[in-house]
Amino acid sequence: MERKHDDMLQVVMNTFLNGEWGKEERKTIPYKKGEKFDLRIRAHDDRFQIFCDQKEFKDYEHRLPLSSISHLSIDGDLYLNQVHWGGKYYRGGYFQPVPYESGIAQGFGVQKSLLIFACPEKKAKRFNVNLLRKNGDIALHFNPRFDEKVILAFDLFLILPPI
Repeated sequence: MERKHDDMLQVVMNTFLNGEWGKEERKTIPYKKGEKFDLRIRAHDDRFQIFCDQKEFKDYEHRLPLSSISHLSIDGDLYLNQVHWGGKYYRGGYFQPVPYESGIAQGFGVQKSLLIFACPEKKAKRFNVNLLRKNGDIALHFNPRFDEKVILAFDLFLILPPI
């Protein structure tokens, strides 16, 4: 039986491979509208290790070579405060404009981390954090949906010639 609370969201992680979705994995996360949070993604040989508010949240097996991930995008209903990426630190005023996009020097590799500090808007419906390849493939799609009380995290993979 799945118990739902107004202040709890479900994260749904899945893989889209060869035109089909795999089996969903779900986990509850206590993100709330209007409250700051941090999201940390650490790369390992076989998986992304995801931390939410400095607590280990989920290991997510990646399906693309880490070195092929070249971009990050963040959009939706949130105030972006800071992004720390592989030794690079992005910080300006109190909140940064979204959509936010950035290249990743030398790609996303083993032992690199991504730290995002943000705050969903009080009227937030959803936002997205995407790790991208140059050709637009999405290696990791992290999508909290406050309007549905769900967070979706997908690994979208298309069979394409190597870049």
